[in-house]
Amino acid sequence: FTEENWHSMAAGLPYTDARCLIGYDKEDNPVAIATVWSAGQGKPGLIEPLGVDPNHRGKGYGTAVTLAAAAALR
Repeated sequence: FTEENWHSMAAGLPYTDARCLIGYDKEDNPVAIATVWSAGQGKPGLIEPLGVDPNHRGKGYGTAVTLAAAAALR
């Protein structure tokens, strides 16, 4: 899975109302992703999918992209 594939997928019709987040490491490599789906102001939302590159797990990227996704829902 590449950043280019992610952008292609996120540009599709189902993602029109979603917010896609990509986390990068210090070398500007994409290392974590999350998509935020909102039902509207004051309504519940969903963070899905969410993932971290296996080579970058355990470094806090999952936590960081989760917090950014939750902030996007607020």
